Amino acid sequence: MLHERKNLFWIINLLTLAALACSLPFQTSVRRAAPTTEPGGRIFQPGNRGDDPIVLAGSELPMFLGADPGKIVAFRFHNGWQQIAVQVDQRKMMDLAVIRADPPRGFKALVYADPNTLTGADDDPTFDANDELVFMAADAGEPAPPDAAPPAGVIASPSAQVFIRDPITKLAGILYLFVSQGKLSPGAGVENVTYRFHLISGKYPGSYHFQEGANPEDSAISTPNYRIHFSDRWVMDGLAPLAGGAPGVNILDRKKYLFAPGECGRSEDTFDAGGGGFIANLAGPVRAIRSYLGANSGYLTEQDDIFYARRMDLTASLRVHPIPGVLDIMDYSAAALGMRYFNDQAQMGALIDGKPEDLPGHALRWEMVTGNPGTVSWVYKVQTNIPSLAISSFYSDMETPDWKQCTGDAHAYGVSGLWIVQSLPNTDPLRSHERVDELRITRVGYFDPPNQPVQLAVQRAQSANTPFQVSVQVRP
Repeated sequence: MLHERKNLFWIINLLTLAALACSLPFQTSVRRAAPTTEPGGRIFQPGNRGDDPIVLAGSELPMFLGADPGKIVAFRFHNGWQQIAVQVDQRKMMDLAVIRADPPRGFKALVYADPNTLTGADDDPTFDANDELVFMAADAGEPAPPDAAPPAGVIASPSAQVFIRDPITKLAGILYLFVSQGKLSPGAGVENVTYRFHLISGKYPGSYHFQEGANPEDSAISTPNYRIHFSDRWVMDGLAPLAGGAPGVNILDRKKYLFAPGECGRSEDTFDAGGGGFIANLAGPVRAIRSYLGANSGYLTEQDDIFYARRMDLTASLRVHPIPGVLDIMDYSAAALGMRYFNDQAQMGALIDGKPEDLPGHALRWEMVTGNPGTVSWVYKVQTNIPSLAISSFYSDMETPDWKQCTGDAHAYGVSGLWIVQSLPNTDPLRSHERVDELRITRVGYFDPPNQPVQLAVQRAQSANTPFQVSVQVRP
């Protein structure tokens, strides 16, 4: 009887995976649902959907609530159990003013916990409902046989199986979660991302100037596919693609923030001079998190930068009084000369050569720069309740620009990005006497080998905008 029950479970497991892999339940083979196209049993390949993360809140994994976050481990199955990297990032509700070394001001938000900032450790040290567990889609594998014993070094219960389906390719995979007996590390010996936060003045928060800056840094994020550098809280001034044998040159002058081109009253430099602080600086085997706030009178404006092996998600949560607009642009360096720029309405491309070329503005969805230094695709996602938000694009390629360069060098090589060309209403929750709207802008970046066709950017945009379908079940 037990053998028959195990066989029944195995059949149900396979049918569930197949159902996830097609639009009509139980009408495709398991082989199509879970093809092994790479050694190790990977379903989703690096360079495609495998580069996207799967992020689950603790509330989606009730069987692990109360567990030690440092003991939750993950496995895929392919000719036996293979441990893969998983990461838990704890979160907590915080009055954001406290993170800036100010008295509480009454607005709380869910943020990443960090014992090395004024945010502090999570009030609940166990895995709780608002914590996040993350792994990479590339690590999903095949169904384990129902009679397979649990992996060595884990507790048999609790355990879970996480089914993943890609609506684009219709492929599906599965990953298993357990609790370690104590010797297994969640990172499984993997380090996809390294983050070195280095405040030049000394240790954070003791030597940080919360009320006004600047606070110079020499901070770096490194993965096998890119390097990023920050020289202050808001100043990203280094971006070197590494994927596919790219030479590793810095193609970025500055990531810039302005109200409009040449309007220098507000910029990433004034944000840093105006004071603020770090919510969290975290590094784990799957991702690194750099979360901070304070942008002049955007006292609670928050930036969450999350870095994966081949992808980064840069999200700005605007919380500020009415302002005239937002310009979020990449100003490339002389090392980008000779690369080509593309966007969703300019798929013939433009050569970055310091010579002006007219690219009409439009509601920007994605961009790509590609050439011998590597390939970077940017995908934009805007979340807001502001009706009919006027989103456009900006492009300027001029060795001697006819608009003022507020920060960085004197050139405007392939300057490009998102431009909100209307006055924005109040988004500051501290102005409780006014209506408070919401605006969140996310820039998703992917890093690929040099000299890629524009079709890759189309694919990357589709991936960034198509979440995986995920189902969690207790593993019997």
